Amino acid sequence: MTFLSKKKIKVWIWTVICRETGKMIDFELGNRDTETFLRLWERIRDINCQVYYTDNWGSYKEVLPPEQHVISKRETCLVESRNSQIRTYGRRFFRKSKSYSKSRDMIYNGMMLVINKINQIADTNPKFQVQTI
Repeated sequence: MTFLSKKKIKVWIWTVICRETGKMIDFELGNRDTETFLRLWERIRDINCQVYYTDNWGSYKEVLPPEQHVISKRETCLVESRNSQIRTYGRRFFRKSKSYSKSRDMIYNGMMLVINKINQIADTNPKFQVQTI
């Protein structure tokens, strides 16, 4: 979550992360509601994905195919790690700070820069490299 216009408006950042590569695939800015998640889902629904791991937020249950949806906080640790990186590399996304954005475009552009940085790190992390056996 970040803030828009002097902390008067909360903006939630929904993220999609590939567990195999560690890369951030996409994100959506908006409220913490099903409508916002649907905007994100429309962009990612055709990605070849076997399982979606989420927390127990209701919007996921409403939209994701039940046969591919696993609710588990244990399986969302990579998402939490990326959220921490977002707050580290993008000061405007830091919790309880005086940092905020004056426009939605600046939040979007800031996220694009942070995603680029996170994905560069994932490219160089041996954990996410393709292994040949």
